[in-house]
Amino acid sequence: DCDVWYRIGNQAEDGRYYVETEDGIWLADRDSIEAIMTVDPYDYILRIVNVVSIETVSEVEVWIEDEIYRMTHQGGKFMVNEAIIDEKDYYKLYSDLMSIFIEAEIEDMEKIKEDTLMTVIYHRNDDTAPDIVQRYYEYDENMVAVEVNGTRFFLVDKLALQSLIE
Repeated sequence: DCDVWYRIGNQAEDGRYYVETEDGIWLADRDSIEAIMTVDPYDYILRIVNVVSIETVSEVEVWIEDEIYRMTHQGGKFMVNEAIIDEKDYYKLYSDLMSIFIEAEIEDMEKIKEDTLMTVIYHRNDDTAPDIVQRYYEYDENMVAVEVNGTRFFLVDKLALQSLIE
């Protein structure tokens, strides 16, 4: 791994930009710098709310209103609440929990309603990996705000969440 940083300065008389790096200051082509400055980081993120390896999870709690569903797997036994289910069905359900895609960034935090539509808690089986808590909140007629471990950044499609809940 390595980091590269650029400090972009003013334009020179010929239209190029002054750029500072660890190695010094140099002039860079205007089109190249403007291409960098117009990059939207959102275009480069994985648009899945969270990816949690099933190997690092001992239990998943899914809260929908006042109902709780517990998913566990141990010793080849796959369970939802007290019911033993087929391994393939268990993995599908687990994958479905991560199938809700990020659609946009939250633009107006004031629009987030505090009623939780669904909470998913991934309890980890490794003391070095923290539990992950995802909460979904009403936002508007089309979107739901998602919070991961207390941080709210993104919106997901309300119909996608409703489909998962059903």
